[in-house]
Amino acid sequence: MSVKHSALHPAAEPLEAVISASEALVKEALAQRQKRKAVVARNARTQTRATLADAPRWSALVEACTPHLQKHGARNQLARHLGVTRQCICHYFTSRTARPDAERTLMILEWLAASRAGHDPAP
Repeated sequence: MSVKHSALHPAAEPLEAVISASEALVKEALAQRQKRKAVVARNARTQTRATLADAPRWSALVEACTPHLQKHGARNQLARHLGVTRQCICHYFTSRTARPDAERTLMILEWLAASRAGHDPAP
């Protein structure tokens, strides 16, 4: 990346060393950033590192909830029960780009049990 000029002004020679050192620091910083990205691929919403393939129990819970979420107003009802937005429910169950924390997962299990029993799973 460094530019070598054959005819540098003598006053520019110290700047060439600074530029070379700066380029080395930038390359090192980029390499460290790539390493960090590879090691910790965290989802900002859930702070989880595992993919859905690594979470068979979550996938099973999503599959169990899906028929109950097809009912009119069920997504809004679950969102109110969990204290999250309807968009979060979409992220959890439709696009599967996020997973809830442990407390909300337990609340989903409560909601599912009530829904299966035919009760109103109100908060």
